[in-house]
Amino acid sequence: MQGIIDLKVIDQDTKRMRKKLPYVFTNLKKGTNLNKVIDFLIKKGGLND
Repeated sequence: MQGIIDLKVIDQDTKRMRKKLPYVFTNLKKGTNLNKVIDFLIKKGGLND
């Protein structure tokens, strides 16, 4: 049996725990917001040339 996922609760928990740190919700199966993760890794992770 699959559980019910409440994105509002997840968002509230994320804001509480991360405070001002960046975060983004993604759906890797559909590629939703994947570009935001890739851009962050390139810029902040030093992966650009």
